[in-house]
Parts: sequence; C-alpha cells; structure tokens
Amino acid sequence: MAILSSLILLTSISFGIQEKPIPALIRELGVESEGNAVCNGAYAELVKKKDEAVPYLEPALQNQESEKIRYYAARCLGEINTSASRNLLIKAFDSEFWDVRCHVAMVLNWHPHNDAEQIYLDTLSDPDVYSKRSAINAAGEIRSKSAGPILKRIVERPDGWNIHYAAICALRKIEAKEHFPELEEALKFLKWAKFHGPVNLHRLNAAVGLIEKNIAETMPDVIDIYLYITKANETKVTPDSASIALKFKKIARKYISICATDKDVNISSRIKPLAKNFGQ
Repeated sequence: MAILSSLILLTSISFGIQEKPIPALIRELGVESEGNAVCNGAYAELVKKKDEAVPYLEPALQNQESEKIRYYAARCLGEINTSASRNLLIKAFDSEFWDVRCHVAMVLNWHPHNDAEQIYLDTLSDPDVYSKRSAINAAGEIRSKSAGPILKRIVERPDGWNIHYAAICALRKIEAKEHFPELEEALKFLKWAKFHGPVNLHRLNAAVGLIEKNIAETMPDVIDIYLYITKANETKVTPDSASIALKFKKIARKYISICATDKDVNISSRIKPLAKNFGQ
C-alpha cells in the first residue's frame, strides 16, 4: 500500500499536477500572460480553497506593488462568499487604496448579504453607473428598508435609464410589490418572443393582454424590453413592446423622455425610432 501511494505521488509530480501552495497561487494572481490564463487559473484554485485561502488573501488585498493582485484578491473573496471572506471585504472597504474600495463594492454585490448593507448604501451615491446599479440591485435583493428613501429619490430624479429602472425593480422587492408570477412570466415571454420565431401568437396575445391589464406597473418593463438587444436578429412579430408603448402613450411618455435624454448613447440611440412616434 505504501509503495502504491509513493507511485501515485511520483506520477503526480512527474506530470506537474501536484497542488500548488497558497502563497504561490497568490503570487500568480499578478502574473501577466496571454488571455490572463495564469492569474485566472490561480483565481479558480484559490476560490476552491474557500476559508483556507482567506488569511492569505488579506495581505494580498493590500499588496503595495500590484493592483492586479489586489483586484484578483477581491474577486476571490467575493466568490468564496463565506462569513470570513465577507468580513474581510467589509473591513477592507476602508482601505487606503481607492481601487480596493471599488473592487470591494463590486464583488460584495455578486452575492448580496445583509452584513454588507452599509456598503451598498454608501455605493448608492457612487458616480460610477455600473457600481451604483450593482448596489441598487444588491439593496433590492436584501430588501434594505434603509435604501428605500434613497431609491425613491433616484426614481423621482432620474439620471439615466439603467439606474432609474434598477431602482424601480429594487423598490418593488423592498416594498413587497413584485409582479405576481403569471405577470412575470408574461413579461419574460414578451422578451423571449423578441428574438425567437416562429412565436405562438395565441400565447403572445395572452401575455400582452395580461401586461396591458397591469400597464401602470409594467410599462417600465415594457420599455426595458424594447431597449434590450442581443447579437441575434429581432423577430418581426406583433404585438410587441413598441406596439404596447404606442397604445399607452400617456403612460409611456415619461419613460421615453428618460431614455431619449440618457447620456449613454446605447440607450438614447436605441429609443430614437420609438421616440419619433411620441414627437420627441
């Protein structure tokens, strides 16, 4: 038996598949390689080690020489997602490094948890749109009552569609006003029908009927579906998000205005064909 174990160990070494020590993996987080293969490989291995890796990732998160190591250390801790890793990230939000604070705010949004609520609240005022939207989503996921007043102000004073719509969806969760399951499925089908054909028109009409019956609540979703783009060609089928918006112009108008004045050209250019029908 001892001989067999020795042979297995020697075979593993000869093929280079012996397990790397954690300090070596930490160093590899900063290695420059084609397609970031080395640091991504080290990242994956460290995540597998869960809390065993956390004590080693603490100094890595404050590495004085490599922003790349700091970035990947934060990513590892965010993906490990245990009490120990989250506590370390929360503590690191006061880091002397601006990039660490940004990375921490980003990765804590991946798995929203109540223990990071204050960071979500702090990030709601972040000027970076991506960070702010992620924090809005996280605050919604944990049903943060403290975030409610801030999100209401964001909704009332919109500064771009993505932030506005994210705040609407988060408030639905916080205020327990989420769409009932059948309505949510109807919206999903409307979005799915945009890129898949042929479409079951009976089902599409039924979905649209339910959406229109609840149009005051669903119009933001309808506009977001209109803006949604994939690499696939859109299916030319009606009724669709555009026909619904045009049917209820009075309700849709304010959302069209938010999109038309959005600083993100992906939003403002996408809404143009529909905005023309609103005289905007």
